[in-house]
Amino acid sequence: MFDNLASKAPRSLVLHGLTALLAFGGLGASGAQAGTGSGMFTAQLATALSEPRRELVGEQMWRCSADGCATRFDGAHSVRTCAKVVQTFGPVVRFSTPRGELSAEQLARCNGAD
Repeated sequence: MFDNLASKAPRSLVLHGLTALLAFGGLGASGAQAGTGSGMFTAQLATALSEPRRELVGEQMWRCSADGCATRFDGAHSVRTCAKVVQTFGPVVRFSTPRGELSAEQLARCNGAD
């Protein structure tokens, strides 16, 4: 059944579908592992982790390895999100969003929040 359908579909449509599938399928791992990306929250931990960790912080899955953590940017308030990361993984020395890095004052609030 599907063989017949695929043979009738324009080749470009099939190729575009496969390209989209590969692009969306790769978003989660590559951006988080690199710790960079325009649509990411990233945190540099003050103390490196002994092994990689994945933790649900709020409603976002954070992926961390060594001293770097990342998740997709969801529009949440940066300092509050940073404070949740500190509660889960420990103090941070840098916290970035697509809008830029937290200032020294914001970072101090983030690390001091209980």
